[in-house]
Amino acid sequence: MTVVDTAALLAALESADLSLPEKLHAAGAAVDARLEPAAMNRVIAVLTALRSTSLAPHHAVTVSLLLGEALRAAGQAEAGFDTLTDALGALREVDPGIRDLVVQRFTRNALALRRGEEALRRLRESLGDAIPAAQPALELSRIMASLGRLDEAVTVLTRTIEAGRTAGPEAAELVRQRGVLLERQGETTAAVADFTAGNRLMPADAPPDERALASASLSTTLHNAGRPDEAAQAADRALELARAGGSPHALGAALTARGNVCLGSGQTRLALHHYHQALLEFATVGTRDHEVVLLNNIAHCYLGLGQLHLHAKYLGWALDSAEELDDRENRPLALLNMSVASSPREARGLITEAWGLYAERGDRQGQALALCRLAQVLQWQDQHADSLHFFGMAADIGRTIGDSRAIAVIHGEMGDLSVSLGRPDSAWDHYEQSWAAHETMRRLTFAESVQLDMSAETQSCVAGAMQLALAQESAVEGSGARDGTSGPAASALWRSRLFTVLERSRARVLVDRLGSTPTASAALPVHVRDRLAGLAEQVRTRQHLLQAHRSGDGDGTEAEPERLERLTSDLRRARAEFDEFEAFAAQSFPTYRSFTTVDPGDESAFDAAMGERVAVVEYAAVGEELISLVRNRGRLSVHRHGSLAEAAALDQELAGLCWDSPDTGRITELSRRLHTQLLEPVERAGALAGAGELIVVPTPKVFEFPVEALLGADGYAFEKYAVTYLPSLSVSRFLRALPSSYEPALIMANPDGTLRRAEEEVEAIRRQLRNITAGGPLVGGTATKKAFTRWAPSARLVHLAAHTDLQPDAPAFSSIVLASEGPDGTGHLEVRDLLPLRLEPCLTVLSGCGTGRGSEAGTDEMIGFVRAFLAGGSCAVLATRWPVRDRPTSLFMHTFYEGLIQDALHPLEALNRARDHLRAQGPFRHPAFWAPFTYFGLPPGWKARAGTDRRTVPE
Repeated sequence: MTVVDTAALLAALESADLSLPEKLHAAGAAVDARLEPAAMNRVIAVLTALRSTSLAPHHAVTVSLLLGEALRAAGQAEAGFDTLTDALGALREVDPGIRDLVVQRFTRNALALRRGEEALRRLRESLGDAIPAAQPALELSRIMASLGRLDEAVTVLTRTIEAGRTAGPEAAELVRQRGVLLERQGETTAAVADFTAGNRLMPADAPPDERALASASLSTTLHNAGRPDEAAQAADRALELARAGGSPHALGAALTARGNVCLGSGQTRLALHHYHQALLEFATVGTRDHEVVLLNNIAHCYLGLGQLHLHAKYLGWALDSAEELDDRENRPLALLNMSVASSPREARGLITEAWGLYAERGDRQGQALALCRLAQVLQWQDQHADSLHFFGMAADIGRTIGDSRAIAVIHGEMGDLSVSLGRPDSAWDHYEQSWAAHETMRRLTFAESVQLDMSAETQSCVAGAMQLALAQESAVEGSGARDGTSGPAASALWRSRLFTVLERSRARVLVDRLGSTPTASAALPVHVRDRLAGLAEQVRTRQHLLQAHRSGDGDGTEAEPERLERLTSDLRRARAEFDEFEAFAAQSFPTYRSFTTVDPGDESAFDAAMGERVAVVEYAAVGEELISLVRNRGRLSVHRHGSLAEAAALDQELAGLCWDSPDTGRITELSRRLHTQLLEPVERAGALAGAGELIVVPTPKVFEFPVEALLGADGYAFEKYAVTYLPSLSVSRFLRALPSSYEPALIMANPDGTLRRAEEEVEAIRRQLRNITAGGPLVGGTATKKAFTRWAPSARLVHLAAHTDLQPDAPAFSSIVLASEGPDGTGHLEVRDLLPLRLEPCLTVLSGCGTGRGSEAGTDEMIGFVRAFLAGGSCAVLATRWPVRDRPTSLFMHTFYEGLIQDALHPLEALNRARDHLRAQGPFRHPAFWAPFTYFGLPPGWKARAGTDRRTVPE
């Protein structure tokens, strides 16, 4: 309002010609105008004079209301509160509209002045014992909540809701406010129910901004309840409504909710972007209500990104804002965050203050957070017993309120601490509780990229549990006690526990997918699908630029180190953007990627399926040591293989020699050395006695060179064992039996015309099969991605002879290069394209270069073609470890299919026959030619369930 407007308004207000209603209207306008102190004092003088006259109850209450607000605006908050308190005495004599306004303003002032007890007493005296109406009930609950009396606040709201005297927006607000209080009590399930019900109660014609705020609140509650996919949907709905309504406040709330979802799913950069945007939106309307929360969240993002200077800066701003705004609700979180960057003594003071604020509000989640922070400080000071005590208190609160993430993290920490205190059984119990909580969270998560991140989160817990189990297995083995705490029985128990750790952590996302029903990306809206395609193309472009530079095809305009660093950074950013958007798509549209978390099978079931001739060797890295667990004829044994780094170096050098140009002497030497480290300890212990078939579950860190090509004193390993591979033993539960017939078959070869021998290979296969899809092999330009997508789902044999484009930096974008479709089409069949497949039980043969390779996804999970085909439904995959030459590959495949089709051999038996045949050819007897072909699947002796659909898993 301009100076002229202010002068005119004050002149009118002080005029004796105005009626009382006109004066009250002018006074209301003056209060709302937030005048300068001198002008506001003139308004106060007029209202004070009016208040001293004889007025009807309705007008008297209105004058007191305006005067109280004017005094507060002039900086006389105490006097304003006293004036509003006087107005409460006449509330029963005024209409509900004025009553609700007085109660609302009175509550706001009381909370600002921290006079909650007095305000509660005054309101109760004024309202009486009757069930309060909607607005008084809301204000009573707010005051009670400020005093930490959450149960009473919930009771007040419940009585008013159940009285059924409200409807529409009032009823919706009551139910949502109860949801807020229930959430603070940790009753997240009930809170979600109330927020959902509150949103349904809103009128259909409610403004978009109001509905946006309601959806944003629902999203935050769902996020806190550990339901990320539903939270994402609610946040997206809030964004849509906020943009339609145009309110910066609603848009800021929606962006905050979306940021919470992104942060919770590991999309830190995207979360940071949303939080910064939310700050800007709130700033445009001058509100600072969410400032402390957003600054805290931004600080957390910078911590996750490793930018510690910005983390500290935003923490300081958050704490300063909390003090300036007297934000007691968000101040404790700022205190806890600041304690991270403080000395132990200062940290304990900050944590104690935060605990007091949380306790004052009755916020149990906050109390658990403060206890955890205190436990960490004590742990740093080597006060382990006290630390364990406070972690235990926090875990109890987490269980009470059902916070799975808190339970998982806390029990992982307690497991580590129990190890330090020499309590192995207690430590194991804590690790088990941590895993169980992680599984609970995974059941609510649809996006594979998010599941992989969650698997990575468990790795510290897994590492601790494995080291504990291995140490205990060794320590109790030689003891002769009979009480079960030591001796052979205890050793067997810890071996079994070690096996359990591996199976719970290895290839877990693949196991989840095998137990679920994925659907195609057609479930996505067109604009989302187009965005994904565009981001994927950006990744491919940057991959090719980086590859060209590494191969020496750069333009020479930039110095080598700087250009390599820039191209690598560009690819990393493109991948991060794609991963974040794909996770968003999967969360927002659950039918895009749907998972059911499946618990790994038990040992007795594996023993029953293995029979007499099958043994399993499962390698694992425990710290810097390589170990193996061998399962054979119902017996589980543990073996140590020395340095993990030494084994990995030998493995990689061997594969590299075979990949580039075979140095037969060096390969033979290294193969003997690696056999000594990997197989000899197991064989020397007699752990493979009687085994003719060997399932190897490798660790990704030692996976380049095949076990079957290791050379011992009595020959190559494959001459003694039929060797096959699985990502984890649990995967065996979902692999169906091979088909009784390999027809119809999909055969695709030589898409780009450079693999002439591949056509000979395919012709030899064609002569042994009668039923081939598409009327015959698809060769050259007919071997397209579209043809693959059409015919693969119904095939019982899939054979692809094509080049590959391997992308170790982005394995989901590795591709089998098929024929291009049209001038702008692409023939790249990428790993990520294979994931939504739903194949019939089939055998897949990939005779291109390096099709059996993959990249570790931050966990014991290899991302590549083999995993993708197994996830899509293939019973088994025959793939290659390194580039294969045309002539030996053609000979190999001819012999392999002759054994598979004509002689009805199991694929593994046909594979070994083809190896022998190739070795008998003078030029190709070296492992570099016959060893790259590797079988991923079940061996002949495994008792597979031919009629079981692997996707139908009992709860």
